[in-house]
Amino acid sequence: MPEPICAASSLVPALENCTGQPYAPPNHVPRLEITQEQCDALAERIARVLRERQQVAAERRMRALEVQRRNSQRSLARYHAVRAAHFAKLASVSPELRERRGHRMKTIDSAYEAVMSSNAACDALSEQST
Repeated sequence: MPEPICAASSLVPALENCTGQPYAPPNHVPRLEITQEQCDALAERIARVLRERQQVAAERRMRALEVQRRNSQRSLARYHAVRAAHFAKLASVSPELRERRGHRMKTIDSAYEAVMSSNAACDALSEQST
C-alpha cells in the first residue's frame, strides 16, 4: 500500500478558536489519510468542476450579449416604425424647398446676430427691462 501523503489535520490551516488557542480537531475524529492517487483524483475532480463553472459563466455572458443585441435591434425597429411618417414627410419635400428653408434660416440667424451684437439693441433691451 502506498504511503499516505496528507492527513486531515495537515489540510486544515492553523486556525485559532475564540480563546486564541490553536485549533485542534477533537480526539474522537479519526485522521483521514489519502494516497497520492486519491489526491490526484481529487485534484482532477476539482479542476473539472472549475472548468465546468467557467464554461457555464461564458455561456451566460454570451446569452446576455445576445439578449442585449436583440433588444437594441427591437428598439431601433420601433424607432424607425414611429419615425417612418416623419421620414416620409421629409422625403416628400422637394430639395428646392429644403434649400429655401435653409436660406431663410440663415437670413433669420444673421439678423438675430446683428441685433444682438449691436450696442444700441443691448441698450434698448436694458432700458425696457428697467
